[in-house]
Amino acid sequence: MTEFKSYSLINENLRVRILNHGARITELLVKDSRGNWTDVVLGFKDKEYPETRLSYCGAAIGPYANRIANGQLEINDVVYNLDKNEKENTLHSGGAGFNHQFWNHLSSGTDFVELNHKHRHLQNGYPGELETTIRFELKSNELEITFRTKSDRSTHVSLTHHAFFNLAGSPESVEKGHALRVLADRVLELDSEGIPTGEAFDVDGLAFDFRQWNTLAEALKNENTDSRMSKTHGIDHNYIINDFNGDTKLVAELKESSTNINMKVFSNQPGLQVYTGNYESMPKFGKNGEKYGHRSAICLEPQCFPDSPNHEHFPSTLLKPEESRSVIIKYQFSTIKNTQNTYEKSSN
Repeated sequence: MTEFKSYSLINENLRVRILNHGARITELLVKDSRGNWTDVVLGFKDKEYPETRLSYCGAAIGPYANRIANGQLEINDVVYNLDKNEKENTLHSGGAGFNHQFWNHLSSGTDFVELNHKHRHLQNGYPGELETTIRFELKSNELEITFRTKSDRSTHVSLTHHAFFNLAGSPESVEKGHALRVLADRVLELDSEGIPTGEAFDVDGLAFDFRQWNTLAEALKNENTDSRMSKTHGIDHNYIINDFNGDTKLVAELKESSTNINMKVFSNQPGLQVYTGNYESMPKFGKNGEKYGHRSAICLEPQCFPDSPNHEHFPSTLLKPEESRSVIIKYQFSTIKNTQNTYEKSSN
């Protein structure tokens, strides 16, 4: 299928639009504290998403999310050369990942849609024919995303969803009014190209510490003084979720002071990539004609660790033919009472 087709999911609390290209979320409306419907994700016109710099926005990411060093992975002494799309490295599976594909419709209803994609053996260099189903379902005040995937031969798999969130429902910087909490004591150390070194650092006393509520403005003011943050022009790091055991649990929480919208993120993955929209403005106007600028959104991407195939001590991403894998991501929305225009660090 090469035609753009969208699916509307509706219940009393949420309104979501899913596009078959990239299995992406193009609209996600929730009610703010005044009862107004607010679209909390960035998006573009449907036919603009195939452009390289827009293709990640709101999309399913696979077969391997994030970066793989030198565009190579090895399985059973066989080296596979991947599509390199970020200097000498592979980012989000290269130029023909899940985000570039038209997904097939399996089933849908008022509050759910299920899509399917078969990734060919050696497409972008990845071994195995990987068959993946993604289900989007509304459950009261939650949007639940479930990936189920299997391969006909051993391969490495790390899946996530790449929504760009702005809980103010505007193109203004998320530094204004947004506060974040992440249930992680440690973060993966990165080299100058955003590749994990294999080490991790403790967030205690650093701008990366979101174990208690902290505003994005407070954290990001350290961009030019914190060497780790200046390397990535902000936060673009993988947080190691505390006490990971494979169960679906709370990993992060985001809230915004003008709409009083609160979003909890649940997942069964060991890592959470936090990306604060660090780079230049988007090359296209948004879906409603707005201009997205620097830090117009934040991404909270539950996933396995970047470059895991090249680090034996990282949680394994190897998927064998006799196995299947499920990845669960839930976004739960509510409104909060707040009498101030900004959030202070707290343990609430």
